[in-house]
Amino acid sequence: MYFLFLISFAGNEVVNNATNVASAAYVRSAVRDLKSYIKSKNYCSIPVGYTGADIPVIRNELTAYLTCNTTNTPQDNATEADFLGYNNYEWFGGSNFYASGYAARTNELQNITVPIFFSEFGYNVIHPRIFTESGGIVCEFSEEQWATVDPKKVSKHSYQPLGNAPGCPARNESSWAVTFEAFRDSYNGRYGNFSGCTEKQQLSLAVDAYTKNHLHDACSWGGIGILS
Repeated sequence: MYFLFLISFAGNEVVNNATNVASAAYVRSAVRDLKSYIKSKNYCSIPVGYTGADIPVIRNELTAYLTCNTTNTPQDNATEADFLGYNNYEWFGGSNFYASGYAARTNELQNITVPIFFSEFGYNVIHPRIFTESGGIVCEFSEEQWATVDPKKVSKHSYQPLGNAPGCPARNESSWAVTFEAFRDSYNGRYGNFSGCTEKQQLSLAVDAYTKNHLHDACSWGGIGILS
């Protein structure tokens, strides 16, 4: 007999390189919307989280961003990820906890206040794959290997993290280069009526509105136009 365990993923590797970090705001918005929908339908408590790629330059910022408390209110977790999945492929063949980088990753994530697990792991280029890595489930192999293990169970209601939720990362140009875009503030999750348009369409709409607002002065803007 297996106990039913259900979780919901708001996305998988949406942020897949350092150039599209602004999309993290969409992930957080998806977490918020899924939680809100589950609550509105009076469903049982279903954890909502995200599984991400291992991108060294933004690894820590992304983890902090998805789990930080934006209102500094412990009771307010409406937009925070309840868990994180980690897609990591550092363990090569007959590696070990230290050589693979697992020790360094564990140290980096030791203060995260939500459960985190390997959602993808290993390295299948070296053949045969000898399955020396640990921390994930690989079908029949791990079911038999783990049959002798007696892990301690922790229910969601009794789970008490030792640390505090991380602070939300500040924007910077070196690693967390989230930028503002026309008609939307993707960093803070605010979107206007034209956020679904292309940048060319947005610019056309802005110029059209500016021209109608300023009439005969529309061509004398000096390169900087303001709409109120």
